[in-house]
Amino acid sequence: MVFTFFFNEVQHVDLGDMYDIDPYDVPKATHVRFVFESDTGLSVSVEEPTGVIDPDDNWLRIAVPMSKLKLPADVKEFRLKRLVIATDGPGTSTTPATMFLGEAKIVEDDQPIKVDPIGSQTIALGDEVVLLAEARGGVSSLKYSWDWDARNGIQDETVGKIGRCTYTKGGDYTITLTVSDVDGIKTPVSVDGRYLCQRLAAVWRQLGQRSSSIPAPQAVDQESVGLRRVPLHHRGEAPELHVAARCRRIHPVLRDVGRGLHLQ
Repeated sequence: MVFTFFFNEVQHVDLGDMYDIDPYDVPKATHVRFVFESDTGLSVSVEEPTGVIDPDDNWLRIAVPMSKLKLPADVKEFRLKRLVIATDGPGTSTTPATMFLGEAKIVEDDQPIKVDPIGSQTIALGDEVVLLAEARGGVSSLKYSWDWDARNGIQDETVGKIGRCTYTKGGDYTITLTVSDVDGIKTPVSVDGRYLCQRLAAVWRQLGQRSSSIPAPQAVDQESVGLRRVPLHHRGEAPELHVAARCRRIHPVLRDVGRGLHLQ
């Protein structure tokens, strides 16, 4: 079954102009509980997480798989008499949390989970990596899990549609995004991305091989050009274009060589 809700209490997520991620809204409520009661007095409850509100119509759709309605083995029939819906949304002593049910319908969903690639890029040591997961899975509620270094095993190091990490050591890192069905019905899907983390001096030396007009590496460090304050993120473009754009912003001497830069 798929239920369509409108929530009065929502949280606006906006990372600002520095990040190439569109703002979105989520309910302040994190879960919705459904209690199905039969005409014989039998009750079955299911709890589902909330997610991102549809920006096109401001409604949120939550699916409740029929397979989650666990009935006793001797029960052969369940006739619904009453449905109770509750949420953990924050209210006040005078104003309770409010949501509206717009639609409830039964659908068949056999669509597998599909995940967009997260890409690869070269970043400077100390930069914060901020990535947005893009995935589809029919009407299923999805869980997004991020692992920031595959060398120590794939783990749920960050959970959420947006993943954030700052590397404190240079190296070649494999980032893994795993998207799964919160109800455990569909097969999870993982995608990888390679992130090469280097000190700024190493990046500068590679630039110096392309232009004799670039200052010596020892004259430049992260603080002098403010690299920490210019985050670098990936939205599908070639990694060298990201680095070139950064270089044109932090030091004018790189404008002539920025577009030809390739660090991998």
